[in-house]
Amino acid sequence: MSGTQGRIELYVDPCCPFAWIAYQWLAEVGRHRTVELALHLMSLSMLAHTWGPAGVAAAAVRQHGPDALGPLYEAMARRIFGGADHYGVISEDLESVIVDALSEVGLPARLADAAGSGDCDGWLRASHNAAVAPMGDGVGTPIIHLGAAAFFGPVMTAVPRGAEALQVFDGLRLLAGYPRLFEIKRPLVGSLELGSTGPESSRPGFIGPGAMDINRASARSV
Repeated sequence: MSGTQGRIELYVDPCCPFAWIAYQWLAEVGRHRTVELALHLMSLSMLAHTWGPAGVAAAAVRQHGPDALGPLYEAMARRIFGGADHYGVISEDLESVIVDALSEVGLPARLADAAGSGDCDGWLRASHNAAVAPMGDGVGTPIIHLGAAAFFGPVMTAVPRGAEALQVFDGLRLLAGYPRLFEIKRPLVGSLELGSTGPESSRPGFIGPGAMDINRASARSV
């Protein structure tokens, strides 16, 4: 398959490793196909009202427009997932992640206040609800809306590259086109390879180190 592939709506929580993998995969697809990737926010911490990076990203979009989201998301994700223990970063170091990411992309440092202020609750909740509306509760991130189809996933443990990225995308489009498909699932095995971890991650196709034990990831993932 080639040519125009249409619009892809990708909903991510900045703290989800599987969303980061999906984002990099779709960026790789965009190197070879004419696709329009629209990035949106959701939050897996909504019930606890601990917005963190999602709240900061929401404030950036509200104040600086949707084009601010992609660079900020990449800058935060590289810092969260660039080491051996992203759960440790999420638990202990999100404040510095947010401040450094805002500085990198040239956004005001005051946006960091949105991590816990609740000022963007309504906006972020609306974006989250738009993500899950076609499916209902009980799903995580990433969520993709592709044409008339919407689904949770694909949940992948590594970033497909090159021809493999296109094969996965074409397979997903094929499955999404069958309205009676309900679910495909299999056990997690191996290690979680989070892909780009350095400043080069903004360059499509770059893949760096960053593997962790999948058993730990699956036990505490979305």
